[in-house]
Amino acid sequence: MADMATNDQKKREQDGSTDMAEKPQKKQNRTLTVDSLAADICAAFFASMDLDGNGFIEESEVKIISVVAFNEGEDAAIRRWQTMLADMDENKDKMISRDEYISWWVNHTQDKMKPNGVFVEGYAAYLLKCLQRITSVKTATEMCDAFFESMDENSDGFLVETEVKNIAKWAFGAKDDAAKATWVDMIEKMDTNKDKKISREEYSNYWMSETKGKIQSDGTFVNGYKAFLFSKLAKLKAGQRRQEQVKMWNEAYGETKKE
Repeated sequence: MADMATNDQKKREQDGSTDMAEKPQKKQNRTLTVDSLAADICAAFFASMDLDGNGFIEESEVKIISVVAFNEGEDAAIRRWQTMLADMDENKDKMISRDEYISWWVNHTQDKMKPNGVFVEGYAAYLLKCLQRITSVKTATEMCDAFFESMDENSDGFLVETEVKNIAKWAFGAKDDAAKATWVDMIEKMDTNKDKKISREEYSNYWMSETKGKIQSDGTFVNGYKAFLFSKLAKLKAGQRRQEQVKMWNEAYGETKKE
């Protein structure tokens, strides 16, 4: 599936549609703690949610983060975005700027803030945990692991044909022939020891080799590519959820029929 992602991205680059990836990247070098200023924590949240680095949080970004970081369904993701728009979008342009985001957050958390501009410890710890979930796939290595784990249905450390074909169908709507072709392509490129399955190491080695030109010195992907991969990962997780729901339905229906 990494190959699917990189191939799709190459097509977009040929079409000139990844200009965001070439924009200067703002580095977040400051380590946040429970003693960090509230404004700094808010700014870190904004930076982590602005996936394409254009200075605004948009609907697609909130939906992707809701699915990837918080494992929410589509309805919950939509509600999250609608609530944010209603609360923060002062100029009604259907986007949330950095100023709008930080201003709303700081103004509406005064009761959780100390006189020195620091959040009370319990609330600060809670926010940092939420931030950690959003940034859990910050680096290229973490993103690679997230993709692998989303496809490794039985968590045995290997990708096999049925798993890859299932996720191709459920997450990306591939037909049988296309799903099979995805597996054949991945096996040919990643299965270095020819055991007809793909280990985490084989997957990671191929991924990192294919994407090395898009990895910055701090280990993160350039913003345009990061946003692209987040959207793919969101589809993977949504496909996982659909599979689980169908499985639960079939099991429940089967039990009902037996009775």
